[in-house]
Amino acid sequence: MQHSPEDVWAYLTSIAKQDTQQDLSTLDEPMVFVHGITDFFEPFAKANDRDFEKHETIAYTATEMSRYDVS
Repeated sequence: MQHSPEDVWAYLTSIAKQDTQQDLSTLDEPMVFVHGITDFFEPFAKANDRDFEKHETIAYTATEMSRYDVS
């Protein structure tokens, strides 16, 4: 069974919210949650510092960039 990208995004986002119990509306910068690797949504730079070599597949959920003034 094939799932649409929107369905996959919604599923991964719901899992991230459930696993972290974080209120995404309180985050003040774009963040990422790496499923099975990070415990919370983290800044991209911190998440990218992790060693991903031993992982064959990586799934992540990012907060919506449009919510933040990144100019």
